[in-house]
Amino acid sequence: MKFNLLTVKEIVKLTADAVQISFDVPEELHEEYNFLPGQYITLNINGERRDYSLCESPNDKKWSIGVKSQPNGKISSYLANELKVGDQLEVSTPSGRFTIPTKPNEKRTLLAFTAGSGITPIMSMLEFTLQTEEWVNFHIFYVNRDENSIMFKERLTELKQKYPNNVFIHHFYTRQDQENFIYNGRIDEKKFDLILNQIIDINEVDEAMVCGPEQMILTLAKKINEAGIIEKHIHFEMFNPSVKT
Repeated sequence: MKFNLLTVKEIVKLTADAVQISFDVPEELHEEYNFLPGQYITLNINGERRDYSLCESPNDKKWSIGVKSQPNGKISSYLANELKVGDQLEVSTPSGRFTIPTKPNEKRTLLAFTAGSGITPIMSMLEFTLQTEEWVNFHIFYVNRDENSIMFKERLTELKQKYPNNVFIHHFYTRQDQENFIYNGRIDEKKFDLILNQIIDINEVDEAMVCGPEQMILTLAKKINEAGIIEKHIHFEMFNPSVKT
């Protein structure tokens, strides 16, 4: 893993406690910083390292991460609340195995389950896939506290409007009631079964991604496998909001 000192190019407020941070990667470093959708970079801040997923399509030559401030999280709070445009950080070259194969000449269905800041790598996968696959159906099941806590809310809406026949976004809230009861609360085993009964035909799914808290990963990866998707087509990345990041 190689680190370079990169300048913060832009900071965009996503929610009350989350930001998107973009880095200026000099042209001579572009090749080193090429990445696959779903990969991450590591920040080294005063000797403490934290991994953050890239949230842009590799095609756009943009290097951005989504950061959500965690309770008592020293690094995430600094990034979300104190970091300024023009500051410099030690940033690693991209790495990570939370990726899916690209199949631009096929019609396929992709399924993503995510919660909170777990949406970050999914955004990279979503944008890249929409740019490169004309016949894809991309379903995202996204859990948040409420409507105001949705990271990348505007961008998700824009992508849905731009690709109405390819993008299907299902928002679940744990602290805000919705008209359809299926979208209230976390996605547990029973909720997963309802999703398969009412929304998704699992037989049409080619790849499934899960990114969120550990319990969500363990539960849904097992259920997806039991529903008929073989392990090599189930991709997951785990984060634990209780860890001080």
